[in-house]
Amino acid sequence: EYEPLKEFREFCPFILITSKGLHSHPIPLPEKTPRAAKAELDQLFQRLEVDLADMSPRKFIRHPIVQSYLTSRFPLLQNPMLSDVHISLSNRSHLKAYLDRAKKVHFPEGTGWTGLLHFKAQQDAMLQPAERYLRTMIEVAGAELNDDEDDLPSDQNHSSQPLRVAICMTTAASKNFIAAQYLQSDIAFKRIVGFYEFEIAAVDNCFNTSMTLCRVYLNRQTANAHQIVLAEINKILVADTGRGLRWRHIHGNSMNDYDGVILNWVVDQHRGQAKGLGLYLQEVSRSLPEKQDFHEPNRSIQDLSPKCSVTDLVRNVMRSLICIQHSNWDGALHAIRASGGKVGRDWLADKESTKFAFPAMCWEKSFIPLEIWQARRRESNIVEIVHANVNLEGTGCTLVGGVYKGRHYDLLKQRSLQNRVNFGIRESYQSKHPYENAMKNVRRKMSAQQKNMHQVDAKIESHNTKISGLLTRLKDANDRARHCYQLVYPSSSSSTFQASGRVLSSYEAAKKAADKAKSALERQVNLGRALVGKGSGRVNILLPE
Repeated sequence: EYEPLKEFREFCPFILITSKGLHSHPIPLPEKTPRAAKAELDQLFQRLEVDLADMSPRKFIRHPIVQSYLTSRFPLLQNPMLSDVHISLSNRSHLKAYLDRAKKVHFPEGTGWTGLLHFKAQQDAMLQPAERYLRTMIEVAGAELNDDEDDLPSDQNHSSQPLRVAICMTTAASKNFIAAQYLQSDIAFKRIVGFYEFEIAAVDNCFNTSMTLCRVYLNRQTANAHQIVLAEINKILVADTGRGLRWRHIHGNSMNDYDGVILNWVVDQHRGQAKGLGLYLQEVSRSLPEKQDFHEPNRSIQDLSPKCSVTDLVRNVMRSLICIQHSNWDGALHAIRASGGKVGRDWLADKESTKFAFPAMCWEKSFIPLEIWQARRRESNIVEIVHANVNLEGTGCTLVGGVYKGRHYDLLKQRSLQNRVNFGIRESYQSKHPYENAMKNVRRKMSAQQKNMHQVDAKIESHNTKISGLLTRLKDANDRARHCYQLVYPSSSSSTFQASGRVLSSYEAAKKAADKAKSALERQVNLGRALVGKGSGRVNILLPE
């Protein structure tokens, strides 16, 4: 890159470059961005402000600030693109390098969890408590959690990772939260990378419009995680309004007492979310004096379970329905209906009512030829990728806005392909050759398998630690019971019997502790048997007789 010296630019604004000799190589591709184009990029990065945190090359190209700048920069072009500033910017990997450099300058702590901690520290230092939006950030070590592995898919069993929760809500939202009686909650997956977005909403009765009461970002969907989230939300409500969440069947005075209590909370069918709410309600009820349940007077609210479920046997029968041919289909349905209780019957009724669930599960229930069934894609990655790419242009658009953004995406895609043909500049540094994609898939699968084995190894190590602790507890309790027994029964003198009466209670306590430790040990051994034959094989599992 050549640039005239500043003091001579006025007299000699141009440069003539001559080259001598033979050149055996082809003309170099225009891959290097000139300084003037870099300066234009830096100005655009500064104008993005808070949008820079989530900026990607695609979003940057489509951003209104960039579009406005390109329109004024190239008024004679009908659809100006960033590559019109310089052709090297058609390579999005090249553009990403400049974006990453700008992010390091504007966000020194990064844009992840550490960066959010930095943001909260600045917020707490500059704003009054009533003005803060990011209310709570907590991190709980994975070893301190009691996650039920049945509450989430196997690919999300990352017990070694800490639970991270960030709760966002305003004081005005807290007041609306306390007044709301019909609540709904759901989890979104697409908006935050590495985190789920748990949102609680209600309808404003005055204006009949929906309102978001609380927004929570967390990295787990387990029941224990949702229980912790609800407990933290309750603390915020108490700090803002002086009272926490009140529930009709727990805090109400009678069956028809609807004043100031939550009447209905709608959640989706995710087990972690539903059971987490049940665990929280169970915890709240057990902190109150004993009270009879409105709907089952023979039970107290302290005895209510967090959820209704089916046994592992019934669950395995349900899973067996996903097959090519089933050895006893009708028998499996009968077993689910007979042994699954109301939950099993409801599950069957739901699948039978759809008319397509069973044909989608089992090939012999469908009319699809076997070779097509076996050769079909077992995922919808192609259409999902297409949808995901166009969604980056924006979601929740109006019809006209969606058409305009779709048009820009299509034109951008066409221009990128044309630049590849004319100048050899790819969309990214990756060639996207089938071989490259195949190798990437192999590496991804190997990494997933290794990750799964490491997770199982961690579970085995945790199991071994628990077994060792329980064995120590059992031994100590037996030793105490044996010692107390020898003090109670060996002698027949009256003084000895008087002394044995004083230690009798100690003997009973030690015997009870031994029985409790033995029961806990048996449960842990049963859990350990499920881990036999799993993991990398480098960690031996401890299973005492």
